[in-house]
Amino acid sequence: MVGRVLALVLLAALVALAPACAESPSLVLWHSYRGQEEKTIAELAKRYEAEHGIRVELLALPFDAYSAKLAAAVPHAHGPDLFVDAHERLGIYRQEGVVAPVGDALPDEDVRAYDPEAVAALSADGARWGVPLSSKCVALYVNDALASAVPALEELGTLRKALPAGVYPLAYEAENPYHHAAILSAFGGRLLEPDGSYGFVGAAAEQSLALVKGFLADGTIPADASGALVKQLFGSGRAAMVIDGPWLAADLPAGLRYHVAELPARRGGRGAMTPPLTVEAVMLSPLGAARPEARAFARWLGGEASAVARATEAHQVVANVAAWRDPRVAADPLLAAFHRQAASAEAMPTSTRMRAVWVPVQEAMRKVLRGEDAPAALEEGKRRFLDALRPPPPPPSPAPLAIAVGLLALAGA
Repeated sequence: MVGRVLALVLLAALVALAPACAESPSLVLWHSYRGQEEKTIAELAKRYEAEHGIRVELLALPFDAYSAKLAAAVPHAHGPDLFVDAHERLGIYRQEGVVAPVGDALPDEDVRAYDPEAVAALSADGARWGVPLSSKCVALYVNDALASAVPALEELGTLRKALPAGVYPLAYEAENPYHHAAILSAFGGRLLEPDGSYGFVGAAAEQSLALVKGFLADGTIPADASGALVKQLFGSGRAAMVIDGPWLAADLPAGLRYHVAELPARRGGRGAMTPPLTVEAVMLSPLGAARPEARAFARWLGGEASAVARATEAHQVVANVAAWRDPRVAADPLLAAFHRQAASAEAMPTSTRMRAVWVPVQEAMRKVLRGEDAPAALEEGKRRFLDALRPPPPPPSPAPLAIAVGLLALAGA
């Protein structure tokens, strides 16, 4: 009888433990990929699960709501272990407690495996805050049937003489601060200075806008160009060159003959155009950073095997150096061209002040390009930037209301 009872107790214990033993550890990764990038990250997650026995749950979120959802979930321990995002949001994420140092996901011995500018973009205060996945910046698309050589920046308009009627020498989003930052850099300017001060004032800003204003006036570039118009003009052969990122290639006609070149320098080799660089990285939430399996997966995701898959399947300009020695990656001229441009790009600041830059710069650009006085418009942009940084006013004191209520109560009595 006693033996039977012991056997039943043992059986019950085994049944209770069976689910825990059968269930493999799991990780949660958030991302905002779409299309082929989303398919590739899903395939990589399955490969990692098969190789390491760690289940990786993926959640794709809309890009527009991505950072807000992270900020709402992670500080309350409801978010992911890992997430993929751009390095320039690190300042906000660190301030809000969304991200933690990656630790041994990117140890010292791995640093040389990545592009130096990518590692530098993710490093701050003696720590590394992400494992680099890919680099993104704009470069120059050139229609091979319309342009055989790329002139200096100031001389782009000279192409008009050799082009058919109705064809622009160049097209890009001229009123977009992100695109204009590359032209501004050729004159020695920045949108935000390294010390966090507003950079879109003074001679460099005025000279860069004067050049663009001249391009608009003589028909070198189209007015009011949106991303959709730039794609349409280049795809239909009505623009000899365009400034855009690697994402444009997927939307171009299959029969279009073109190549990607580095952005032109100013006349005489002065002032190279240095576009803003975005480093996409896998980052760790504070809870994820405390899990060895999350750090191991982050290290694997940035590694050579994953990078080759992301380059060949998702067409990412990967940050892993060894991946570029793979013949399949090296043979892709589009990826190689953007990789060369990324090497001379400048990583966007991670300062929390950067988000206060975009609107004042865009407003100032629009005013100047539409005829208003440049120094006045640029100074107004600076004032807008400083206003955006001021803390909100303190809430009104409740004392006057309390006194009023007391007097009314007294009068009523």
